[in-house]
Amino acid sequence: MGRFLIAVALSLALAGAAQGQSRDENWKRCVDNNPDISIGGCTAVIQGGGETNATLATAFDNRGISYGEKGQHDRAIQDFDQAIRLNPSNASAFYNRGKAYDLKGQHDRAIQDYDQAIRLNPSYALAFTNRGIAYGQLGQHDRAIQDYDQAIRLNPSYALAFTNRGIAYGQLGQHDRAIQDHDQALRLNPSDAVAFNGRCWAKLHLDRVESALADCETSLRLRPNDAETLDSRGAAHLRLGRLHAARADYEAALRIDPRNAHSLFGRGVVRRRQGDLAGGDADLAAARAIEADIDARMAKLGIRP
Repeated sequence: MGRFLIAVALSLALAGAAQGQSRDENWKRCVDNNPDISIGGCTAVIQGGGETNATLATAFDNRGISYGEKGQHDRAIQDFDQAIRLNPSNASAFYNRGKAYDLKGQHDRAIQDYDQAIRLNPSYALAFTNRGIAYGQLGQHDRAIQDYDQAIRLNPSYALAFTNRGIAYGQLGQHDRAIQDHDQALRLNPSDAVAFNGRCWAKLHLDRVESALADCETSLRLRPNDAETLDSRGAAHLRLGRLHAARADYEAALRIDPRNAHSLFGRGVVRRRQGDLAGGDADLAAARAIEADIDARMAKLGIRP
């Protein structure tokens, strides 16, 4: 009888050890950078039982991030909802749900979540930066700059905050100030393609066209086939009278984003200058249908029909 009890006890101990190893392996998968592996691991943790509310919330939060990386933002939001229900003090879950709403174009709703993340963690530089982006999407660039200022105070080495603040200053027409921020972003991160494009765009407004072109070229080497940068380079070529190169850039941008009003307008100007008046007028009309003030915006770049 004693031998039987010892065997049962040993069997139970081995089963417990195996179960512990399985849980550890599931957590390792849950935090994997591959979203499919992460989703499987987090799901196993969630279904495995034995977790506290706080650790279960972390599993839902991680799985939501992975769904977001796969573009499944509604599914991600469901997981962030669960994470917040289990742990209402989880600033990360509010931040991540805000990002998901941002990517769905629901910027007001995103700002509410960023607000809560910041209330829970007033030093959350990422949340300030993303809230600034959301305000920028709503056209509230002054308000966005306040958030970028705060992110930079919290983390003076935060290149993305400088890049985004530079873009916001550019939207407000403060192009010298925009260039200062893009310069700083590039000192912190010399491979920041967005900062190179932002500086290109600002220089175009200040008639520094050759220097702008060089920045656009660098941006495209770092991030090929980006529609916004192709549009910027197209504007630089057009300002320099290089109609063929400008048209090639605008058409490449339009293949990626057919509703890019700047590229439609720029191509329209090129086509008219090349003698295709009907085609040029069609492009200009399409651009004006998308952005009613496109003539005024392009005039600030020195581009007119």
